[in-house]
Amino acid sequence: MLHGELAPYSYVFQTSILFGAPRLLGDLSLPLGAPSPADLLEINLWYGPSGNHAPLHFDTKDNYYVQVAGEKRFILVDPAKTDMQLADASSPDWRKGRLDVGSGGVDAAEIVLHPGDVLHMDPFMGHDVTAVTDSISVNFWYKARLDRVAPEMVYRLAFWLSQSDDPKSELNGFILPNERANVASFLIETVQEYCSGQAGKHVRAASDDWLAELECLLCG
Repeated sequence: MLHGELAPYSYVFQTSILFGAPRLLGDLSLPLGAPSPADLLEINLWYGPSGNHAPLHFDTKDNYYVQVAGEKRFILVDPAKTDMQLADASSPDWRKGRLDVGSGGVDAAEIVLHPGDVLHMDPFMGHDVTAVTDSISVNFWYKARLDRVAPEMVYRLAFWLSQSDDPKSELNGFILPNERANVASFLIETVQEYCSGQAGKHVRAASDDWLAELECLLCG
């Protein structure tokens, strides 16, 4: 209902199946090629009309997106090719961007999911999503595989965090004060785990530098 009248349409948005609709679990199977069930964090239901649109954003988890009915168009932006212009300093959601990916000014790939299709998106993969038809989808979020998390993206988030309370920075307010602790915890945990997992490899020295610099940014 909207102001006493029927809303023009309804949208089931990121509704937890694990906690909100567990009876649906019997109708689901884990996507082929997905990580271990022990790493499963959440299963979400998405159900909405044609034309429903989620602007460019990214997730910090491994995302397996399953199209159940209808069609959805994804425009994907490689995190390695994503520059600071994707940051929207006016947005309360630090994971969202301000670029119009349909304008042709962004290096991106387009894919349309049909029923039965599964799309895997690594952490930080930018994606803009539009329902081509009425659509039902389910996505599975898994704990991020750190070998897939680009180190430069972790550092970039640390930079955003360091600038978010600097009144002279364009990123001032980019990460809200009540989100800073969550972002800081994510970064510290991710970099420490990455350093541990890469012990003895050629990137270890660089990882030590990231951790030291990150701690300086967060504590400074």
